Amino acid sequence: MDTAKKIVKEATGAALDQESFLQSSNISSRADLANFEITRMTCDLAKKDQSAVLAQLASRVASTVRFGGANQTDVVAKVKGLIRDMISKDESEAEANAAEKAFCVKQLAETNLRKDDKIAEIEKLGAKIDKQESQSAQLKDRVAALQAELAEFPETQVR
Repeated sequence: MDTAKKIVKEATGAALDQESFLQSSNISSRADLANFEITRMTCDLAKKDQSAVLAQLASRVASTVRFGGANQTDVVAKVKGLIRDMISKDESEAEANAAEKAFCVKQLAETNLRKDDKIAEIEKLGAKIDKQESQSAQLKDRVAALQAELAEFPETQVR
C-alpha cells in the first residue's frame, strides 16, 4: 500500500490529498494501481489531445475498471478490447473517408473535363457568331449600296 501511495503521489503531485483519494478509489493492490494508471493515462491523453474519441475511451476504461469485477486479468482484457474496438472504428472511418475522397477526386476530374469541353464549345460558337455578325454587316452594307443605286435610276427607266 505504501508503494501505491508513493506512485500516486508522484503521479498526481501534492495537490491531491493522497490518503482520502486512495481510500475513495479503493487502491489496495498492484492490479488496482495498474488499473488506476490505465485510467489516468487515457484521461491525460484525452485532455492533452483534446480528443472526444479518447475522452469517450477514457470514460469506458474508467467504467470497466470500476465495475469490471474481481478478475483483474478480465479487466485488462476488456480494456484491450475497448482500445482494439476504437482503433478498428477509426480505421474503418479512415477507409470510408479515403473512398469518399477518391470518389470526389474522380467526380471533380470528370466535371473539369466537361467544363473544358463546354468552354471550348462556347469559344467555337462565339467565333461563329462573330463571323456571322461580320457577314450580316457586310450584307447590310451591300443592301444599302444597292438601294442607293436603285434610287439613282430615274423613275422612267424602272417602268
